[in-house]
Amino acid sequence: MTANTIPAILDQAINLHRAGRLAEAQAIYLKILTEAPQHFDARHLLGVTFLQLNDAAAAAENITAAIAIREDPGALTNLALAQATLGEREAALATLDRALVLRPDNPEALNNRGNLLQELKRPTEALDSFDRALRLRPDYADALNNRGTTLRHLKRHTEALESTDRSLRVRPGDPQTLQNRALTLKELGRLDEAMRDLDQILAHRPDFAPAWSDRGTVQEALGRPAAAVADHDAAIARDPNYAPAHWNRSVVLLRSGDFAAGWQAYEWRFKQAWADQFRPFAQPQWRGEDIGGKTILLHAEQGFGDAIQFVRFAKLVAARGARVLLEVRRPLIPLMRALAGVDTLLEHGQPLPPFDVQCSLMSLPLALGTRLDTIPADVPYLRSDPERSAAWAARLGPRTKPRVGIVWSGSAGHNSDMRRSLALEKFLAAMPPGVEIHTLQKDVRPADAATLAAHPEIFDHTAAQTSFGEAAALIDHLDLVISVDTSLAHLAGAMGKQTLILLAYVADWRWLDGRNDSPWYPTMRLFRQPAWGDWTTVLARVRGEIQRDLLSAD
Repeated sequence: MTANTIPAILDQAINLHRAGRLAEAQAIYLKILTEAPQHFDARHLLGVTFLQLNDAAAAAENITAAIAIREDPGALTNLALAQATLGEREAALATLDRALVLRPDNPEALNNRGNLLQELKRPTEALDSFDRALRLRPDYADALNNRGTTLRHLKRHTEALESTDRSLRVRPGDPQTLQNRALTLKELGRLDEAMRDLDQILAHRPDFAPAWSDRGTVQEALGRPAAAVADHDAAIARDPNYAPAHWNRSVVLLRSGDFAAGWQAYEWRFKQAWADQFRPFAQPQWRGEDIGGKTILLHAEQGFGDAIQFVRFAKLVAARGARVLLEVRRPLIPLMRALAGVDTLLEHGQPLPPFDVQCSLMSLPLALGTRLDTIPADVPYLRSDPERSAAWAARLGPRTKPRVGIVWSGSAGHNSDMRRSLALEKFLAAMPPGVEIHTLQKDVRPADAATLAAHPEIFDHTAAQTSFGEAAALIDHLDLVISVDTSLAHLAGAMGKQTLILLAYVADWRWLDGRNDSPWYPTMRLFRQPAWGDWTTVLARVRGEIQRDLLSAD
């Protein structure tokens, strides 16, 4: 081989590469590099073959070597793909930014950059990157679909649907885009249309496990639990390691009351794409074995409501002879100080003392073998601080009317926010005259702030909700709490307060199916939508309950 013959040999390798004969192409690239170690194209394309063979480490090594020879925007874009595959997202983002300095009009790099930003939970920046790609190439199907995904995560569902529809006009029948559109249609409550998209995918790709699992979530939203489990089972049959199917199946099982299978399948959350939120521990997870004389760390993993619901198990762990450390986030610290069974209360993020084993609060029902009829439901198991409660008594003054605490919306970032939250104006329609209304809401959206300003008769305690300890002290002096599905509903239930909770047509798994009571909270009553999105009927029933239970004596 001479310098003059290398171009022809390289062309031969490229043709083999394009034909998918990667091993043969690699052999030629390596032969070229033996004679010309600084040959940029051979080194770069060798790295690309490794990327296509799913060896991201070898790809990154070779493409990095190529970039050392010549900084090239295409090579930088491919290096970023290898880095992203290796989980090095921040490094991949920096590499793409280098590529875009060299070639700012590269739509592929901008699309990949948007995907990285979405994975890094920076959706607004991701959207900007996709929009930049589409200004360069308006019919770029991948960017249109990825833009739709980002808009869906931003809860801008109508715009998300428009973007995926545009992508499908460019690339009709694309399975990933149909899947994305189905998920958007599901969020919009257009369930039959979502089902049609998923069925279209499966008609052509019956072994596509993600579509089966997504179909199961639509079945669940339609109130068909048996069909939902069947679809998740179909996904698992096609890909036994597909974590979302196991996770989605667990939620259906738990909602149906099948705790034996449900808690076991619920452990698949640790293998979900979002599992990087869970901390690794050197200490093993406790799974119910003898724990006498050992120290266990119980740690909260998800939302505030989940922690409030599941800290009840701490005393059962302590009853097995363990020394219990409980770690929660700062806003819960005042509330948890007197929790039974806890030896040491720790704030999340602070250094941990030595311990032998650890267990997430959400895994305790599995470790303890909890079944529907053995849920520990002795309330109250959480209480307010007496001094805080006394301060609230003085602030509120003498009681002149029945006091009702209200929570009308949860976190705007919650996946189910659109289904579980209400506008305050609509919520107030359930409040009959003759009651004193107190807000338990911590965060108030602009439209609701305007409603509050227009109703000076409402006692607005937003500014005082600095911790769950303050909320508990206020709840002490209320006759009734009415809440959508948020952490404050869990707090009121854990305190044994009479509580009405307003639930979507298909509610979170912990409220089970078809019940108007909760085995978790004996003083709670559940008011479910009779049809998708029907809050009017729910609010009318709540109004009747208030009139009967609080005002009938008048």
